[in-house]
Amino acid sequence: MGVNIHAQESSNTDYINHLKIVTSGIIYRVGHPWLISDWMFAMTRIGKQYFKSIEYMRCFSRELIKKRKEARRFKTISDNKTNDFDIKKRKAFLDLLLDINEKDSNSMSDENLREHVDTFIFAGHDSTSSAIAWTLLFLGNELEIQEKVYQEIKDVMEKFDGSIDIQTIFQLKYLERVCKETHRLIPSVCTFSRTITEDIMIDKYVVPKGAILAVHVHGLHHNPKVWTNPEKFDPDRFLIEQFQNKNPYAYVPFSAGPRNCIGQKFANLEQKLVLAMLLQKWIVKSSFSQEDVKKYMVLTVQPLNGLYLYFTPRK
Repeated sequence: MGVNIHAQESSNTDYINHLKIVTSGIIYRVGHPWLISDWMFAMTRIGKQYFKSIEYMRCFSRELIKKRKEARRFKTISDNKTNDFDIKKRKAFLDLLLDINEKDSNSMSDENLREHVDTFIFAGHDSTSSAIAWTLLFLGNELEIQEKVYQEIKDVMEKFDGSIDIQTIFQLKYLERVCKETHRLIPSVCTFSRTITEDIMIDKYVVPKGAILAVHVHGLHHNPKVWTNPEKFDPDRFLIEQFQNKNPYAYVPFSAGPRNCIGQKFANLEQKLVLAMLLQKWIVKSSFSQEDVKKYMVLTVQPLNGLYLYFTPRK
């Protein structure tokens, strides 16, 4: 968004702390369905903290938009001056959003902008970091597969003079299959919902118009009728000859249809980039066993207590 909250320098930053409270509140609420009502949830201790943190994050985004607009309006910042809101530097996503908004005759309100900013801040970091962590945990337990990934990275790097960029990342086909297999086993978003616009039949049941239908992504990705030995980590199941005949809705880590994830291409690119940079220099081992897979596979929203990564420098 064009502002640095220094999250990599300190684990104790206000925004990150409030984000953790909100995430924990969402998970707690899912496990306690009687708290689905906002007013009832707000009476609990966790609910009070949750709504307080929600308001902090909204105020943060509003202030971010306000300052960005001021910087664009006055444009008094020197080209050579370093500033979080220097519009002469590489454009942030918020700049692109404001560019569109200024040109569009049906411009969005500040609250509409704030909702977009909040969505991208959360979805742009949480799901990708989760996918990277799970991929490393799998590779730390599948050292032969990890070695194949490393050899591919090494070969591609030699071909492209040692640089990691967009062109390089697109050549890492095996790493891409590894990432896809991680998304299959542990989808970052384990469910999504759709409002039904007309009555539909599922087997012998009628789902009425207006109902909200939740799609269980984990169940789809572990369906033994579609995926042979579904609990096994096997990147080769995404080889073209194996995957091309499967129903396109059997694999939906980023949802599907016109309301699928708007940032999935960026997320995939970011995931492969970080993994390539790490695996190029480090051998990763984990305390992640097959029993751990079974234990945590369904409860992907829970903290990975007891699961550790060990990094050894490559010679």
